[in-house]
Amino acid sequence: MESSYRLRLSGVSADKAQILAADLEDALLDADPSIEVTRQQERSDAQDFGAVLAIVLGAPAVVAIAESLGAWLQRHHEVVIRIETSDGILVVENVTAASAPELIRAFKEKTK
Repeated sequence: MESSYRLRLSGVSADKAQILAADLEDALLDADPSIEVTRQQERSDAQDFGAVLAIVLGAPAVVAIAESLGAWLQRHHEVVIRIETSDGILVVENVTAASAPELIRAFKEKTK
């Protein structure tokens, strides 16, 4: 069963968000190359590559992606990410090594 998500980066400048979106895209694809990741623009009239990632993944990829996202957020704790699903929104910020397992659990819960 495939699930779709939109990861929206905020809490930093638009330029920084684009750079971080590209870095997060690489990190997620390194964690599981079977997922689909597409960068999207926040606004259609913008001239940027976008700081929103649309992700489609199968159930086996959920744990790898959640762990990768947790590790990435520990390195980039200044970023706020809104994980948008068909079931709602999960806002993630200030991730530390201690809170990463909680993020993984919350992400897995959103994929059930």
